[in-house]
Amino acid sequence: MRKQLKYPFFLTAILISSLLATCKKSAIIGEDPYAGGKAPLGVTFGTASPSPASGPAGSTVVFQVKGLLKYGSNFDFLISNQKTTILNVTDTTITIKVPTDISSGISSIKLGGQVFFGPRFAITGNISIDAGFGAGNGTDGPIYSAYEFNQGYMILGSFLRYEGSYYPGIAFVNSLGGIGNLNTRDGMNLGGSLLSVARLASGKFIIAGNYNLYYRKGGIGNITRINSDGSLDAVTVNVINQIPEIPSNGLDTVPAFNGAFRGQQTIIKTFVTSDNKVIAVGNINSYTTIDYTKSTRLSRAYTFKNIFTVARMNENGILDETYNYGPTSTGANALVNDAFMQTDGKIVLVGNFTKFNGVNANYIVRLDKNGQPDATYQTGTGANGNINTVQYNSTSRRIMVTGNFTTFNNKACPGIAMLMEDGSLDANFKFGDVTGGNVNFARSLKNGKVLVAGTFDQYNGVSRPGFLLLNADGSALQTFNHLGTFSGQIQQVIETTSTIGAPAIILLGYIRKFDDKNVNNIVKVEIKN
Repeated sequence: MRKQLKYPFFLTAILISSLLATCKKSAIIGEDPYAGGKAPLGVTFGTASPSPASGPAGSTVVFQVKGLLKYGSNFDFLISNQKTTILNVTDTTITIKVPTDISSGISSIKLGGQVFFGPRFAITGNISIDAGFGAGNGTDGPIYSAYEFNQGYMILGSFLRYEGSYYPGIAFVNSLGGIGNLNTRDGMNLGGSLLSVARLASGKFIIAGNYNLYYRKGGIGNITRINSDGSLDAVTVNVINQIPEIPSNGLDTVPAFNGAFRGQQTIIKTFVTSDNKVIAVGNINSYTTIDYTKSTRLSRAYTFKNIFTVARMNENGILDETYNYGPTSTGANALVNDAFMQTDGKIVLVGNFTKFNGVNANYIVRLDKNGQPDATYQTGTGANGNINTVQYNSTSRRIMVTGNFTTFNNKACPGIAMLMEDGSLDANFKFGDVTGGNVNFARSLKNGKVLVAGTFDQYNGVSRPGFLLLNADGSALQTFNHLGTFSGQIQQVIETTSTIGAPAIILLGYIRKFDDKNVNNIVKVEIKN
């Protein structure tokens, strides 16, 4: 066996020193690795804000900048990556004119292949964050759904806290954005995510998603009924008493809604019909009820029924077997991503599927009142790729869809389309060109304008970082499209009024920035007419 050589500490130190010296010599003898850097140009922005600090498109603005005068006209001055018109340059200032089409953003100078960044300039217009809505800290996780009631909003999602207080998955927000009096501190208890909410005629709520625990009560399979104060709606039932000498062993307190989609199933939407039935939509394949007359407190007697994609139940959870049920009801052949219910009770589904109950349905289908594909829906050949979101506004009577498609019913549609109520394409809406990213949400508002959000940087060649408010024909007026960066995914839009009574919208979802400001998944935006 070869012996391992061991060097005394002082000899090891000498060897290391020699190696370091050799490295230093080679570094000096060889080519300078730092040669070839950009020469300093002597241009610096001052610390003062521009004058004025904000203004509409077309404004004249003075920025504090040193060192530009000697470069003549050999540079560009930009705001939000849009070139401005340079009116005057001194050794300490530059005066520019803001373009007529532009969004709020950081100023910058491009000179000699280098970029110098300056202060933000706020473009003013008809849209702004409602500062009176006090939800600055928001939630620490996404908000997926909300229901407006009691002059406030029940919000649901994958969060643990709202405004710093512990409200796991469900909270009540008052009209000013503060914490309301809904009793939901026990909520899901880390049991999963809440994705949808619908209200019954009794004032109670159906909440659904992918969770199995609510108010410390197990046995819940992704759907249950809660009281109007947020507590679990529970009842006491008779069960088999295996210990007769303890009478209470023959009683059990259980969720009042006796129905579940157990395991890894997910419900993405719930609706309540005019006759007070519950419709659940999702990636589901089995429905479970419990026969308490055959159950004990520790052991349940389950009944399983195959149900695919869509199910209808009575408000107590009993399955309605007249709706999308039976051997021919196979549901969608791929994921369902979103859905809405029309005023007549018909359901529109969108997703990754191409068939529903064996019938061709290219990524969109409408179900009739029996849960079967509606052959009268005028979508033609549908989309040529996945549809990820669908939004319907009963006032504007328009449907907006977004996704990974390029055509709809053989007409060019770049990932976004406006549909009429009958499913036909609204040819009056002509969406322009976006660059730098994609559209991931769109909704027609009551006033006819169209809200569009996504990851894009520009719309029709103008800096519009992620957020648009378009006219019904797809055109973008500057006064409604001046905001800075939007970042995130909108899940729901609530139309309301601002704290001073002007028209406003509340945006909910996984939202990180709005108009360059950090927001935490909820923000109210005032829209002046």
